[in-house]
Amino acid sequence: MVNPLSNLKLKDWYHIMIVTGLFLFILSITVELVAIDNKVVQLFSLSMFFYGLGEMINHPLQERILPPSMFTGGVPMIGSGHPRKNSPIGIFFLLIAAILLLVSIYKMIF
Repeated sequence: MVNPLSNLKLKDWYHIMIVTGLFLFILSITVELVAIDNKVVQLFSLSMFFYGLGEMINHPLQERILPPSMFTGGVPMIGSGHPRKNSPIGIFFLLIAAILLLVSIYKMIF
């Protein structure tokens, strides 16, 4: 039997938020928690999931060609990274995450 988590690459913090949110959501659906209400954990874990998803969308892989210089050895190079570049769908997921977080805090207090 193949482990489905063996090929999982968690190289960025927002990938870890997505996986943790999904794990907590599945845990709160299947196990009756004693210290805290399951609905609060479900809302909080969905908030973690949507926050990680929004940040993943807002940090796309971007590449550019670096001109030749003394730092590149006199040859052009390709630079890549994940700088923040906001998108409407990413901001939408971040707003959903904020609303779910506020609702979970409200349900926990009242």
